[in-house]
Amino acid sequence: MGLTTERLLASGVLFLITLIVGTVPVYVFQWWNRRRSTRSVVITTNESHRTVLSSNFYVQLMTQIGGGILFFTVIAHMIPEIRENFDNYMASNQSFINCDNKSEFVKAIEPLKLPFLELSICLGFFAVYLAEVLMHSLLDIHDNDSNLKEEVYDFDKKSQISSIESEPNSSAPTVRDEDQPVLIAIRCHKSKCDISTHMHNVVKLEPLYIRLVHGLVIISAFSIHSIFDGISIGVKTTRPEIWTMFIAIASHKFMISLILGIEIYEKCHNFLLVVFQMILFSIMSPIGIITVILTENSYDINGEDNPFTIFLSAMASGTILYIVFFEILQKERATKLKPIVQFLAIFIGFGLMFLVTITIRED
Repeated sequence: MGLTTERLLASGVLFLITLIVGTVPVYVFQWWNRRRSTRSVVITTNESHRTVLSSNFYVQLMTQIGGGILFFTVIAHMIPEIRENFDNYMASNQSFINCDNKSEFVKAIEPLKLPFLELSICLGFFAVYLAEVLMHSLLDIHDNDSNLKEEVYDFDKKSQISSIESEPNSSAPTVRDEDQPVLIAIRCHKSKCDISTHMHNVVKLEPLYIRLVHGLVIISAFSIHSIFDGISIGVKTTRPEIWTMFIAIASHKFMISLILGIEIYEKCHNFLLVVFQMILFSIMSPIGIITVILTENSYDINGEDNPFTIFLSAMASGTILYIVFFEILQKERATKLKPIVQFLAIFIGFGLMFLVTITIRED
């Protein structure tokens, strides 16, 4: 088996397992929830409301563990790696920096001694923050327009059930606010049926394009790093080196893929969108490997020392930090977990990645 075949095999295995790890657990959670309510008839007041997966205790636990994994990945893996690439670039271009033929821009910023790497990370953080604000602003405008167009509610033309409850000792129904979601469940077991209503664990879904952008923001934050993971595998020149690097990359990539699948589902609430976006994430590392195969005889592929790549990688780190702190580790995302359990879950995720890193370095 030739070296190119080994690389292609590694890229195929990495793609398939990453995709499976990122999508199958989401499907299993969906199936498990459906199985629990196999004999239930669930009616909601609005088609745009849906019971969320995050209401599951185990999903919340896994998400918090994943937050610890991502936190370690950014702080102890990505940022030190970007710092090393930045220092290598500055060292290799020292002669250019010290030359007399400097541009006005270089002359202006050199005395400032700014921490450009750290500022790039902050820029990524604020960029995704701004994107979130703009998306929610668009969503608010969309909701206001929808409310103006639906001032008259025609019950006969709607394919949903109005929220009507009868008060005790009264035959007159009480009509709820249309925007208030109500879940009516009829559960039957051994010829006995119970009817219950639930006012929780139901969320109003955002428009499809908003959910799609949410997922793409998460995926794009990891894409550049994943491409260079693939390049790290592709540049190896022997079979043992290829598969050793494959194991090192896969050990953290698979755990990240698992958490990304759940997190993207929480944003999209659509399994097909999860599959589509996990395909995009899974294909990034194979792209890096194939890039090496196609260009290894043309030029030096070690592009991690490129200033543009360093800048994008630093911005991606800031994006992931935002996702970790504002999308995963918030107490509101772990309502089923006690504070100490949430802390332990985050710590376990951090510790798992620490052990994986130590094991790989020792090997």
